[in-house]
Amino acid sequence: MIEITVLIEETSENPQLITEHGLSLLIKTKNHTILFDAGQTGRFTQNAKRLGIDLSAVDIAILSHAHYDHANGFPDFFKHNSHALVYADKHVFGKCLSSDGRDIGACPELLNSGRLILTGDEYAIDGELTLFT
Repeated sequence: MIEITVLIEETSENPQLITEHGLSLLIKTKNHTILFDAGQTGRFTQNAKRLGIDLSAVDIAILSHAHYDHANGFPDFFKHNSHALVYADKHVFGKCLSSDGRDIGACPELLNSGRLILTGDEYAIDGELTLFT
């Protein structure tokens, strides 16, 4: 069984939830509670609280790619969770520019967090989870 809860994205039918450009999902598997991306701000943490989700229970975090709207909420996540490691592709902190030249890359606080595991093309976390980039 896998349960996926949207913590933040651009739309919501629930007026109690905050929306923003970006994405954050909570994924529950048999053995893990996973934060998949953290949106562009820490607002997803407010939605988690409103949904009754305890972010301290997250044991693994994954960053899908280097854009700010998926990565920049991690510093706020770290305020709610002191132990989950964040898995990301080894190239995640390369230069990311928009078509008009703006930097749209991930925040440097994530790189300096001490909780980042940089992966290659395939990375087995355990017998249940393998990441492919």
